[in-house]
Amino acid sequence: MAAARVDLDGKPIEAMAICMIGAGGFIGLHLCEKLMTETPHKVLALDVYNDKIKHLLEPAGSHPWSDRIQFHRLNIKQDSRLEGLIKMATVGRCSSGGWAPYPWLGAGGFKNSS
Repeated sequence: MAAARVDLDGKPIEAMAICMIGAGGFIGLHLCEKLMTETPHKVLALDVYNDKIKHLLEPAGSHPWSDRIQFHRLNIKQDSRLEGLIKMATVGRCSSGGWAPYPWLGAGGFKNSS
């Protein structure tokens, strides 16, 4: 794994849990590979098929990231588990200590329209 990454203020970036919808597709596959090889982040990989990412899902001990990736086979259009898996993901911390989808926008995670 590469050297510890830092944010724009020079502070180390904390490991996050990332929900990757479409992990078995072309873009999802390459993002999962990058996240596993270059970051300490965890990935909740969601897709109907895992054919393309099987090499990332090999048994524990096969790769340094074996404990950082989980595959969940589901169709996002018809599976009620999606909401729970998204809630397991780290979205971002806002300065007030709460969670926000976009921490740079403030506590609510939304830009103030006024």
